[in-house]
Amino acid sequence: MNPVKRPTSYTMKRSSVLKIGAQALAVLGTVFLMGSTAQADDASALAFIQKEEAAMEASLRANQGESAQNALIDSFVDYDEFARRSLGQPCPPAIPGCTNWNAKVTPAQQAELTRLLRLVLQKSYKKTIKKTLDYNVTYKSIKPSPLGDSRVRSLAKSKINVRDPEIQVDYLVRASGDPKVVDMVAEGASVTKNYYDSLNKKLSNEGCPAAVKMLNDKINKKE
Repeated sequence: MNPVKRPTSYTMKRSSVLKIGAQALAVLGTVFLMGSTAQADDASALAFIQKEEAAMEASLRANQGESAQNALIDSFVDYDEFARRSLGQPCPPAIPGCTNWNAKVTPAQQAELTRLLRLVLQKSYKKTIKKTLDYNVTYKSIKPSPLGDSRVRSLAKSKINVRDPEIQVDYLVRASGDPKVVDMVAEGASVTKNYYDSLNKKLSNEGCPAAVKMLNDKINKKE
């Protein structure tokens, strides 16, 4: 008995279906891998924030002093990236057409502004953690930021005044390399975006000396 010959069109169609199926599986595999990587990044960022905040809280409770506490913050924050974003590189998502001051200022001015932003951030971060020493703090990963950073939300609830509203701070952790904080969102506002607004105004209207003075005033302000 002679085997039935399939029409050429059938053979071609079956080959095309198999090819499309293989391509679909490849795409699904890539999507699955990307999703797994993103989940791993988020889990790593969450563990990093929990660990670093616990270390800072312990240091504050033990009154270890400015030097030890600043060293902990230095291991927590990528100051160079924080400064770049504060100077408009990249633009804050809310200001797509911003000025890239990081490219406009001189290397010496860039270094000085980065140094001062480091001191400002150290001061403000310690203040935030001190406020929540008598709070219950929980953490969770949420939707990544528009720039692709992992995003960890901390929610602090007073143990004493249970009717007080929660204090919410989101930490944006860079998506590649060792985890480091590159921005924070407090009361719904990005810290680097706020600094960009202030620095852009000073640099545009008065120049770098005025921006330096503004940051020094923040550092030296008694609270």
